[in-house]
Amino acid sequence: MHLNPYGEEVVDLSGMAAGDDALLGVNAGFFVMEGKDGVPGAAATGGRIAAVLRGDGLHPEFRKLTTRLRVRAGAASAVVDGVNRVPGLVRNCGGVGGDAPTQRPQHDVTCTDPDEIVKFTDELGADTPAGDGVEAVIDAAGRVRELRPRGGVVPAGGSVLAGIGTGASWLRTHAKPGGGVKVRERILDERGRELELGPGDDIVNGGPELVRDGKVAVNYAGDGIERAGDRSFAYTWGIKRNPLGLNEGAELMKSLGAVRAMALDGGGSVTMAVNGKVINSPSDGSERPVGDALLLSR
Repeated sequence: MHLNPYGEEVVDLSGMAAGDDALLGVNAGFFVMEGKDGVPGAAATGGRIAAVLRGDGLHPEFRKLTTRLRVRAGAASAVVDGVNRVPGLVRNCGGVGGDAPTQRPQHDVTCTDPDEIVKFTDELGADTPAGDGVEAVIDAAGRVRELRPRGGVVPAGGSVLAGIGTGASWLRTHAKPGGGVKVRERILDERGRELELGPGDDIVNGGPELVRDGKVAVNYAGDGIERAGDRSFAYTWGIKRNPLGLNEGAELMKSLGAVRAMALDGGGSVTMAVNGKVINSPSDGSERPVGDALLLSR
């Protein structure tokens, strides 16, 4: 167990597996590692492949997902750019609303946007990040409790809308204390169909996609592994053996009979635990604290 830059406890894979008394555990999705890139922890990237885990999680659905959020106060409405992340910082890009340098997924790149509204839920488990701008504190009934400087507690069952730039101006104008606001959230797949999630469902991010319909389907550009102006990144990150290249990994999954497959986080995050004990040799030399994990319960 370790502390992240916010002073919060973070857990490595073996700690997660032991705490859940899991038979098997592997690290899962990509995550923010450093405070300069946002709130350390699991992160979502719009337009990238993800695994939708329903019920017991044994029958994942692989889809490229994008989240669309909008806040409404009376007749006025505005885009909400993200959830539980630092306003203005979009790790791995794939955001909305004019992010620079791109709104397409770009792995290991932090895009920026000076004009955002970001929603924080009590699942954050910590105070919201401090900084310029303003926050609207919203109770469980959807009423604005107060407008305050950024950085503070998220009310239990409620939320906080943090705004910077034009996002802060919108909140000051429309999110009046005592008034009601409503945030509509939709998760859409690559065909524009809305994804319905039940209380026992979850989503794990990853990328790139490896196998589709039983065929190798690695899409470096679509999953953000190609970088404009940097031809070496896709080679170093995905083609060069580490110890398998992505296409080799896809071929292996196909040979094992996989109909759909996707990559999870790699590099120093790669860890497998059986009965709470690590059985591989992490490339960092020891376990790395990770954002989330896939655990097979007994």
